[in-house]
Amino acid sequence: MVEGEDVRNLHSFAQCRHLAAKLIAPDPSLTPVQVIELIKKGATASDNGRLHLIDAKASVALLKSGKIVVLNT
Repeated sequence: MVEGEDVRNLHSFAQCRHLAAKLIAPDPSLTPVQVIELIKKGATASDNGRLHLIDAKASVALLKSGKIVVLNT
């Protein structure tokens, strides 16, 4: 860990990495841009709107539903 590194940042990174793996497992053809878009679209805003909290279930549901169109870039 880098000196002064916030442990919460490392935890958030680990959660995002885990969610990315969950999204890629059923569809290995997803690009990094597509994975990021699915994570963003599945996230929910906090009460004050300043934070966006990842929601793994929502992101996976979006992928499975096919309702979200993610451009292949």
